[in-house]
Amino acid sequence: MQKHHEPPRLKIAPGFCQGATLMTDEGAQPVDWLRAGDRVMTRDHGFQKILWAERTIATASSRTPPQIRLATGCAGHNIPKQNFHLHPDHRILLKSPQIERLFAHHEAFVSASTVTNGCEIIETHSDQQASYFHILFKQHEIVLAEGLWVESFFPDPAALNALSTEQQTRIRDASRRRNRQSTNRAALPEIMASKTADPAKNSRPLQASLGRLIAHRLIAGA
Repeated sequence: MQKHHEPPRLKIAPGFCQGATLMTDEGAQPVDWLRAGDRVMTRDHGFQKILWAERTIATASSRTPPQIRLATGCAGHNIPKQNFHLHPDHRILLKSPQIERLFAHHEAFVSASTVTNGCEIIETHSDQQASYFHILFKQHEIVLAEGLWVESFFPDPAALNALSTEQQTRIRDASRRRNRQSTNRAALPEIMASKTADPAKNSRPLQASLGRLIAHRLIAGA
């Protein structure tokens, strides 16, 4: 009998932490202010309307992993513009000739947890209740947050399974109302330990040692 493998279940779906600002058609706006229909600047398709925007609150029972803090200036002068916190699985754009030499792609995504360097980019723990904000477009986008290019919510099976049933239903309803099906195609490949891979295939992220080697020098800012 053929075995059917369930996608791995994340404790909390990747997202922005409270306080992050995204560039919109009305200037930089806090992520917690954004709603469906708001227009956010994307790198590849100009200003795009948000299809769905919600937050997930991490409770004590969620056992959520530590957030990743990117300190002001870790990717260049005033980039990010303030200390910037992300879910550890939220992906950041790396762009450099070195990336192309190593992985045959001149740019790629890497999860925030793999670029920690013990200095400007670190894991942080908080006793307070954490909120993660998810921004979905009709396709996977690269958005400008605090001067850094990062991914929008990517609805692969693992991320969707980390949402509540109600949130999944609202995503389907939002797509239906706009007569659009949210695509499950990643905007860019993700850097792996030995190769690049499509994030939708749920592959293991880049080894931490390599992440520390290339981390802050290659993060792409605006």
